Amino acid sequence: MQARHLVAAVPALLALVACSDGTSSSNGGNGGKDSEDRIYWIASDFQTGELRSAADGEATDLALEVYKDAKVFSFDGKVFVLERQGADNVVRIDPKADTVVYQESLGDGANPYDIVAADENTALVALNGADKAVFVGIADGKVKKSVKLDRFAPKDGQANPSAIAVAGGKAYVTLERMANYVADPVGMLAVIDLGSQTLVDSVKLDCADPIDVEPFGGKLIVACKGTSSFDADWNETSNEDGKLLSVDPATFDTVTLASEKDLKAKPSELAAGDELWVALYRSYGDEPVAKLAIGESSLTVDMVTGVGDAFGGLSAKGSLLAAGDRSYGNSAVRVTDGDKIVETLGGEEGVMPPASVTFLK
Repeated sequence: MQARHLVAAVPALLALVACSDGTSSSNGGNGGKDSEDRIYWIASDFQTGELRSAADGEATDLALEVYKDAKVFSFDGKVFVLERQGADNVVRIDPKADTVVYQESLGDGANPYDIVAADENTALVALNGADKAVFVGIADGKVKKSVKLDRFAPKDGQANPSAIAVAGGKAYVTLERMANYVADPVGMLAVIDLGSQTLVDSVKLDCADPIDVEPFGGKLIVACKGTSSFDADWNETSNEDGKLLSVDPATFDTVTLASEKDLKAKPSELAAGDELWVALYRSYGDEPVAKLAIGESSLTVDMVTGVGDAFGGLSAKGSLLAAGDRSYGNSAVRVTDGDKIVETLGGEEGVMPPASVTFLK
């Protein structure tokens, strides 16, 4: 079941319909259910990692070794694994055979964070560690063109491109803008034209650490995680500067949907299908999920019960949400449909907790 409560007023100028435009910053795709529902996830204890999968609610025997810090993505019937800092590879998986098509290096220190379709032959990858986005061939994973984003770095820091949303022939790349591991108070979006494969604009955001972005209802929804302070024992105190924003891609007009104080948590990962979901970071190990309904003058938040720590990622497809729940002693990929958990995957004893999840799209 879901507990509903109204958390924030939104200016009447905001007009978002409660439906997705069918794309996703991480996964793309057109929603709906296929004749065979496939889910892929990375299982990791951050010492070792495995790519695992399930078909029609049943886990397969896939347990492909991948880098300990990796994320999995899917679009246009294709599956990709980004092996992050320390491996810096893009890996393409054949979903028919669950075998590796290629593993291609993106350069030392690249730290790839997100991948989306640019066209039928090309993908765009955000390189968090290299301050650029690169167009790679879908067929071979090789870099075809680079778009430098280092001009947006803060003083003594990096631009840190992270998530990508595609809308209207353009890619919108979130820039976390870190210096000494602290996010600059001004986050940004870099705007890349997918046709010319060039940087064409940028958007300043009144928030720190824009960590994810999703196109939804004709707008770009941005999750800004904000900042925290840590004492000598790594106890965390939030600076309560996280936000959910709505950005109009036509005008770049920006509206604050909710503050961290409204949400009583830091918005982190987003997922868009028929609905819009957000992971809400409260503290380490405590990251539940909420479904958002955005009206003309209000934002309604329905907390999804049964998911305690969504640090293992979110993916949406139609009415379904897959959450990588890393709850201590109760980790699994949990799939919800409406107010019900309809599948629990990878929760067997001895299986590492999920670190990233995607529907095959």
